[in-house]
Amino acid sequence: MNIREIKPRTIERLISIGLIILVLGVFSQVAWHDFVNFDDEVYVTKNSLVQSGLSGKGIRWAFTSMEAKNWHPVTWLSHMFDCQLYGLNPAGHHLTNLFLHVANSLLLFLVLRTATGSLWKSAMVAALFGIHPLHVESVAWVAERKDVLSTFFWMLTMLAYVYYCRKPGTRRYIGVTVLFAIGLMAKPMLVTLPFVLLLFDFWPLGRLTFSGAGGDKCMVKSLRQLVWEKMPFLVLSAGSSIVTFLVQNKGGAVATFEAIPLKARVLNALVTYVRYLEKMMWPHDMSVFYPYEGHSLTLWYGVAAALLLAAISAFTIQQRPNRPFLLVGWFWFLGVLVPVIGIVQVGAQSMADRYTYLPSIGIFIMCVWGFSGIIKGLPYSRLVSACVGTAILISLSIVTWLQLPYWQDSKTLFRHAFAVTSRNHLAHSNLGNALLDEDRLDEAAAEYKKALDIWPAYPDALNNLGVVCVRKGWVEEAIGYYGEAIKADPECLLAYMNIADNLIKIGRLSDAASYLSQALLVNPDHGRAHSVMGVILARLKKTNEAIAHLIRAIDICPDCPEPRNNLGRILALKGDFEGAIEQLEIAIEIRPDYAEARNNLGLVFVELGALDEALYWIASALHFKPDYEKARTNLRRVVSMTCNSL
Repeated sequence: MNIREIKPRTIERLISIGLIILVLGVFSQVAWHDFVNFDDEVYVTKNSLVQSGLSGKGIRWAFTSMEAKNWHPVTWLSHMFDCQLYGLNPAGHHLTNLFLHVANSLLLFLVLRTATGSLWKSAMVAALFGIHPLHVESVAWVAERKDVLSTFFWMLTMLAYVYYCRKPGTRRYIGVTVLFAIGLMAKPMLVTLPFVLLLFDFWPLGRLTFSGAGGDKCMVKSLRQLVWEKMPFLVLSAGSSIVTFLVQNKGGAVATFEAIPLKARVLNALVTYVRYLEKMMWPHDMSVFYPYEGHSLTLWYGVAAALLLAAISAFTIQQRPNRPFLLVGWFWFLGVLVPVIGIVQVGAQSMADRYTYLPSIGIFIMCVWGFSGIIKGLPYSRLVSACVGTAILISLSIVTWLQLPYWQDSKTLFRHAFAVTSRNHLAHSNLGNALLDEDRLDEAAAEYKKALDIWPAYPDALNNLGVVCVRKGWVEEAIGYYGEAIKADPECLLAYMNIADNLIKIGRLSDAASYLSQALLVNPDHGRAHSVMGVILARLKKTNEAIAHLIRAIDICPDCPEPRNNLGRILALKGDFEGAIEQLEIAIEIRPDYAEARNNLGLVFVELGALDEALYWIASALHFKPDYEKARTNLRRVVSMTCNSL
């Protein structure tokens, strides 16, 4: 059968099936990957609220939390849903990312097919998007769920917008707005979508023309109408941008101009645009983290990059009448990258592969439609197009397939990172963390020292060297490293907590309380800091202050059993046995195997003379923790008291 005899709808379905097979086939390795120790612990593996699955409390937290220095409740809900389905099995979490990426590829095909009417060019753009090596990071990294999830709503918004433009109506307009709002709650990267919709108005939708009766006045009037039409989207984008900046700034993620001057930011931004283009055309040396290089770039790098970007921009504008797709694709690329290009510097990276996930679509549109226009009219143009397209897809598939194994675990990921970049302090430090998790202390310490050779005041490496010393029993040395971490970063909360824990071990309770006070200045809502402070103050005989801190810890984390256990002990010492029993029973309800709380509850019943109850709770503590010496001693005591009473 000749392909021309097949109905377009059938071809469309076959292309969709082909896209699914292609993307699943190339990315299937992720099902066997583990979590990595770079943000996955924040989003899943060490986040008890997320691990609890979907619940009323979890949903409330998702919409109010500033965890991970972002406000993205839909992303949190997505991770909670995964934990509800898969627990901590990494395969399920990775497959969700993959299925969303497949859906995004299909939706991109549908958006372009519906908007342009071009079947094969739309399919090629979707295929390039689906298998490009730069998209490995967004798909293979569980913590980047926000990338693939927000893009899912980006594509749905664009598709709904195309249908709205075909047949305008209030319901359709509301549908576009709602999808856009949900997308913003998955990742604020979508703030640039209204700009892309304006580009789509020009091409392929043809709602904005640059010629015709009335000349420029006609254009300006039409542009004003289209901008006004998008005012609700622009308001949502502005609101999301403000919230994101405030949250990231409060979390310390936004670099100050003292740390990174404006000149360095502009140079880095210009050069990074060009580097993204280079990696899209020739993907190589891809890393999970690229150290910031803005300080070391010379002015000539920036000038050369600016001239290249300006030349391409001028060319696409000049080609606007005959090749409007060039202007749309190019400014899609430039515009969508604006929030993450580094003028407002968030984090310590100079660039990131994941930032190209959406912007790359613009370059793919330019390349596919541009190549099609170049060979149009040449002999065997269809055959040439098919051969070139197939060769490109095969090549990219191979590179992506070879890139994916680097994401299989933390050690592989970060060894590759410092192999393809230079002076990568974060890669050495995170490799050290992976080795520390395996109790390979000397190897971990060596990696931390390599990180400090690159950045002597790197607080994470200093803090983790302290952890190594603690594991080796060198408490005083550990305290020294924690102190250095605090000097390097006065807001290094983990170092304050670690130094306090170790000061408690050697009996320096007042000093520990001082460091916890500083930790609470950094984060007044740190539940564990309040809980540990309560324990210290109780030991210092400051009972009322101890109770206040423990109550605050419970307010912050009602499902944390430790502060309830500690509060129960203190209330029992004050003679408030009813309050003590209430707190200890809740602690046991939260964590049924909490041996210490069971033992403490037993001691309360001893004070009340209820020896049978006391025996039950202390014996149950030993059931869950057979080597619990305190409970064993208490059990002998209660048995003796019971015998004497007989």
